[in-house]
Amino acid sequence: MAQRIACITGASGFLATQIALLLVNRSWKVRACVRSPAKAEAWKAKYPMYTEEQIEFVYVPDMQVDGSFDEAVKGCEVVFHTASPFNFTFKDNEKDMLIPAKQGALTLLRAAKTEPAVKRVIFTSSFAAIVDPHLDPRPGHTYTETDWNPSTWEEAVKSTDPHFVYLASKAHAEKAVWDFVKAENPAFSVTSIIPPVILGEAAQPFTSMADINQSSRVLWRIVDATVMPPTPAYVCVDVKDCALCHVLAAEQDIAVINGKRYLTVGSQFSQTKAAKAIADLFPDIAARLAPGAPHKEHYTYSSALVEKDLGINWRPFELTVKDAFTQLLNAEKNS
Repeated sequence: MAQRIACITGASGFLATQIALLLVNRSWKVRACVRSPAKAEAWKAKYPMYTEEQIEFVYVPDMQVDGSFDEAVKGCEVVFHTASPFNFTFKDNEKDMLIPAKQGALTLLRAAKTEPAVKRVIFTSSFAAIVDPHLDPRPGHTYTETDWNPSTWEEAVKSTDPHFVYLASKAHAEKAVWDFVKAENPAFSVTSIIPPVILGEAAQPFTSMADINQSSRVLWRIVDATVMPPTPAYVCVDVKDCALCHVLAAEQDIAVINGKRYLTVGSQFSQTKAAKAIADLFPDIAARLAPGAPHKEHYTYSSALVEKDLGINWRPFELTVKDAFTQLLNAEKNS
């Protein structure tokens, strides 16, 4: 039997690295899209045990350029699109966040449509595409896959709140994916994975705190703060669980996963809850943690659909925090 090949965009990232490692260990070949040779070399230096027959790197400097993924998807059965802008220091809402998030997804879909080998696309969306920022923290509401962030493009262009713009960019990127499916009727199936704040072991290459991914910094903001930082979202997931959801969706019967959105939440989250777990696990650091904030009533969630279809059993929150914070402390030492 011919080896199954999967393409991953943003392959040197926090989530994508975990997906790649899972795939290789399940006998897939990975075609890993990165923006530069330096990112590929750093990844290969960290994981010298993997050969080019297992992980092959492809350079895609600008995913907004049509045709940029054409070579990467050739011969691939599955395409994972994890790459999307994730920062809060952009200058132009539309040019730096909204357009890149949407256009990157469409560029990949157009490439997949021209490649007969592609049987399914797994799109990494975000809880940002589900949550309604106008109503946050929305006590009494249970978020599911049926919810959508209603923020308009015009609101996002005019907003002076980078967090609001980021949330909107994820919503409009996922909506563009489903609009493409409706208009183009591609031969491949499409499934979206919708994680909230992703925490846990950072398996991607990094050497210091400056290199650590944005979501891991959510926990580090608690350290040496005089007041508890605001909670970015009241839900989280372990990166290993999130990666497994992606891979199981790639291996599940297409009839089960085609056209579905999966909300992949493993636990409720707050900065105060995280601080308590950190203090219990790392008592030597407890004095450096911000004082706890009063409890705020907020939304709940249901991940029942992904649990039913993919059989996920979520890792305990405390184990996720332990994995993440161990590496953060090591990164601090190297900074």
